[in-house]
Amino acid sequence: MERTEPNLVEIKHILNEIAEWLVASHGTRITQLVLTLEGFYTGGPLYWGIVPSIGRAVGETRATLSSRDLQAWAEQVFVRLLPAAAFDKTSNRDVRDVARSLIVRSSDLSAHRRLELFGRFGRPSVTG
Repeated sequence: MERTEPNLVEIKHILNEIAEWLVASHGTRITQLVLTLEGFYTGGPLYWGIVPSIGRAVGETRATLSSRDLQAWAEQVFVRLLPAAAFDKTSNRDVRDVARSLIVRSSDLSAHRRLELFGRFGRPSVTG
């Protein structure tokens, strides 16, 4: 079965929702988050991965708030929302930025929006 590439608008919308969900899930531990989808120059729905750029709250470190965990959760939800997408981190091909989410801040998410996101995606500990 051949994979078809989703359009850029759809990808950005999905990245925004995933970023909101991750920020909602971690509360004030994340001050802001941007997700970047990196793919290969050959195009198509085969991507290298999603790279999180995290603003950690005071007292949070890479050990207490792992970017690898955020990356894994983001990629898991991404392929659930776009079943044609796949990730390949074993390739040594050059990668490029395909799409980027908006900057999501914890203070920007209402309690209602957080509940919507948890209802749709669950919590990372549950979805893992």
